[in-house]
Amino acid sequence: MNVPAWRAALRIARREAWRAKGRSLLIVLMIALPVFAGSSADIVYRSQQLDRNERLERKIGQADALVRDARVQAAVVQDPDNGDDMAQAMILQSLPSGTPGAYQPPEELHPDVLGSVPAGSTVVPRVQIPLSLRTAHGMTTADFVEFDYRHPLAKGIVWQTAGRAPAKADEVVVTEKFLSVSGLRIGGTLTQPDSGRTFTIVGTVNLPDALRQRSVFAMPGALLEKLDPRPGPPLEYEYLVDAPAGTYTWDKVRELNAKGIVATSREVDGSKLADREVPYRQLAFGVDQVSDLAVAVGVVVLGMALLEVVLLAGPAFAVGARRRRRDFGLVGVAGGDQRHIRTIVLADGVVLGVIAGALGTVLGLGAAWFSRGWFADMSGKELGHYEVRPLELAAVVALGIVIGMIAAAVPAFLAARENIVDSLTGRRGVRRGSRVLPVVGAAAGAAGLGVAYYGAAVNPNDIVLLAGCVLAQLGVIACCPALVGMAGRLGRILPLTPRLALRDAARNRPRTAPAVAAVMAAVAGAVAVTAYWAGTDHDDRESYRPRAGHGQVVAYPPPGRALDAGFTKAIEDNLPVTGEGMVMGYASSYCPPGQTCTTVSAFIPEANQCPLYSGDQGENPVPTEAEVAAARTDPRCAPGSNEFWGMVNLPVGDADLVRRVNGSTDPRIPEALKNGAVVFDERYIHDGKVTISIGTIYSAEPGPGGQMPEPPNDPLPPPRTFDVPALYVESDGFDYAAVILGPEPAKLTGIPVEPTQLVYDTTKMPSEAAQQRAQEALHALGGGGVEVERGYQGRPSTQILLLGAAAVLVALGASGVATGLALADGRKDLATLGAVGAPPRVRRALSAAQSWVIALIGTSLGVVVGLLPAAALRWKTAEVAERAQEAAIAEGGLQNTSKLPDIVVVIPWAQMGLALVVIPLLAAAIAALCTRSREVMRPRSG
Repeated sequence: MNVPAWRAALRIARREAWRAKGRSLLIVLMIALPVFAGSSADIVYRSQQLDRNERLERKIGQADALVRDARVQAAVVQDPDNGDDMAQAMILQSLPSGTPGAYQPPEELHPDVLGSVPAGSTVVPRVQIPLSLRTAHGMTTADFVEFDYRHPLAKGIVWQTAGRAPAKADEVVVTEKFLSVSGLRIGGTLTQPDSGRTFTIVGTVNLPDALRQRSVFAMPGALLEKLDPRPGPPLEYEYLVDAPAGTYTWDKVRELNAKGIVATSREVDGSKLADREVPYRQLAFGVDQVSDLAVAVGVVVLGMALLEVVLLAGPAFAVGARRRRRDFGLVGVAGGDQRHIRTIVLADGVVLGVIAGALGTVLGLGAAWFSRGWFADMSGKELGHYEVRPLELAAVVALGIVIGMIAAAVPAFLAARENIVDSLTGRRGVRRGSRVLPVVGAAAGAAGLGVAYYGAAVNPNDIVLLAGCVLAQLGVIACCPALVGMAGRLGRILPLTPRLALRDAARNRPRTAPAVAAVMAAVAGAVAVTAYWAGTDHDDRESYRPRAGHGQVVAYPPPGRALDAGFTKAIEDNLPVTGEGMVMGYASSYCPPGQTCTTVSAFIPEANQCPLYSGDQGENPVPTEAEVAAARTDPRCAPGSNEFWGMVNLPVGDADLVRRVNGSTDPRIPEALKNGAVVFDERYIHDGKVTISIGTIYSAEPGPGGQMPEPPNDPLPPPRTFDVPALYVESDGFDYAAVILGPEPAKLTGIPVEPTQLVYDTTKMPSEAAQQRAQEALHALGGGGVEVERGYQGRPSTQILLLGAAAVLVALGASGVATGLALADGRKDLATLGAVGAPPRVRRALSAAQSWVIALIGTSLGVVVGLLPAAALRWKTAEVAERAQEAAIAEGGLQNTSKLPDIVVVIPWAQMGLALVVIPLLAAAIAALCTRSREVMRPRSG
């Protein structure tokens, strides 16, 4: 490197940047944008990575361990760093590795958590349960927690944000989220309607890792243990323990896991344990890793963003080089060669890159600090300490310099090729486009498509995926000059002004092609993400299973409570329901503790049951790998085949009931219900009939005071069955029940039907306020729930709107830069037009036409090129979804997983068509408004 030449070039570049402040500021802002984003993102990312002390303080405060019941009544395996990441040890036996041994049902455990704590240890209990709470608006549910977070062991778990901690049994603090949704305030009262207890709110708090949590904190013993016994889930106990060293080593934690206890231990956290020492890591769903799909989306979008900046800054550098042609000619007259001219233009990129890097980094530092609260609100977690890593920020600044030099490289090369005489006289030479470049570009585009497919579907790799997308886009960019030249041939069929604009764009491809490529990159990025989100929306829509017909109201009583006229009136008085709403039948298998109950349900014949779960499995019911592989193609074991949600084992009714609860209006239904049943799952049918089973069960749930009831003296009678004719029909999108029995066949059970649930049609979609009023009315009657089927709501479109706006701005900016360069180059053409009598408005019309041509060509290419990364990301989505389903199958079996929707590439035709029309017209309108009709005539040079 010639140091003196670079020193002089940098001096010239600094003076030129100061002289052309407007253009320099434009380039600095464009280059500073990715530096700003990179530096702020780096600081926020590092701040989200909590260090060991911060992580433990939020989880276990200052204690040595947090221990609790695993709540599965069986041996478990857990993650060393977090006891909440756990699974039943029995799942390990279902993994495909090794030969399954003899089946051993898990031993039912009732762990004594407090009994496992060494004597003499300090223990701080935390007990919680979701409770109904009365608010200023009505009723809601929140976690009621009894926990003395003022204790030294609890420091850091709960953050006080306002007021003070509770000091008496009738005082509580609430999380800020609960306060905002409840309409209450500090100093107000909070009522727990089940007990009638009233508490005074004395402050607000936040849980740093769960800012959206709706919780109420009270002193220990304030309420919860006084509510027992009560319906619903049991109280959840956790214990902060300050114990002697060595109490909670990994070996001791494993011993607790075998007893059904999990522990988050300070001594174990962060230890470098080998995978063989951590059985939990054998489970694919137990590995804590960033989603491959999220990384793929991020790297593709980031790559496109950097490419857009380079392509946008390139024409801006070209504007400066074009305006300094005479200066470069003087350099040549003084003895300078092409290397010196290239160095001068490249020095522009270095100087402006340094300025942009410094500016972007400073703005990034400030943005990362002031946006901490916003990121906390978005992520639902407080960030950790503000961490700045100088080496990483230096790399981001270097990225700005590199972007500046890359953007200036092509203008530097073109400026160095200028003839000295042409530069001094202002003449423009004619250059022919390369015939090799389009061929290379087409080959690169095809190769990029293949590489992207390979990196997404064949051998998933995010780097390969990004490389393929970028390679394909670079290939299309290489073809841009040839495509612009081909478009120029269409000018003969256009009116005068667009013909001049199109031919000018084709003649000056070095300045037009980068602008077209920049517009293409911007639109391609928007199309890629829009198509990706359209695909995920398609997946969610396909996976969504409505619980009723659109607009229908579903209401249900609490377990064990009869559905009476008062319950029905509460719904009909508050919601716009119409027609009959009662669902008669045989309820689900809830049986009051200590009682013997009769159940009536449809039965799947042995021949139609999935072999993995059928009763005839021999002495070794753990399936082999071959049996699992065969079950994957067996329709009897299909994922999602258990997705019937109704709270009724067997509904009984007429055709109108079938229409209300399963949506079917098949004309054969009334006749089928006279003597039999309507079936919505073919597995229930055998030889044209469905089997109805009547059984007897005994509830062994704890009774009052937690005492187990005595079993009955007489053995339970064996189940009896009978068959009725069955008609198979398909439901209309919502699966309430697998079988619906007719009223006459139901008499064969000898057991009367009873009201079980309400499913109403409505005259209009109920409002949220009406639904809340109905919920309040149900609570006044003793509880229950009400739901409104509002259909698939879709995803928020804010991200797509923001991305679309950004793409439009980038496209308009690229068009504007290219139009400005075209006007600078075309002054002599405009002067000639004026001399031959062209009106002043021609200048404005020509500017609009030039901008329209650039935006139209770039947008047209962008909507096509953007589908490639969208398709690659969809291929990646399919691969990630298949892996997630495999993990779910390992955890819960085939039938307990949801059916995987077809992963297809969804093309957003409407958005693409809108972009093709709006962006070019908007670019043309802005160019016309920002262009002067008249310009001062300048004398010819040379």
